Amino acid sequence: MSYTVILHDYPGLSELARITAEQRYQQALEHALGGPGGVLLAWKAWQKAEHAAGKDFPLAEWHIARRWVLAADRARAAGLGNLQDCPDAAFELRPL
Repeated sequence: MSYTVILHDYPGLSELARITAEQRYQQALEHALGGPGGVLLAWKAWQKAEHAAGKDFPLAEWHIARRWVLAADRARAAGLGNLQDCPDAAFELRPL
């Protein structure tokens, strides 16, 4: 299982700074979620929860999806840590 991370909507950022931010984001996610497999598991649960959430959504999957939300928020802060604030900047995860 693998994936790639892409930073969007950060104008004027050098290629090196973008790559470094993407790597920091990915490392923070993997640290929080237990490696690439854990990242993808949590991301998929979040995708499913976003589209199928309701009273019938399994509680165990909801907990996994919640881990994604918390980890992704912390990873965004790590990825953009030393850069100027850019509220529109967003990281995208793409499974390969």
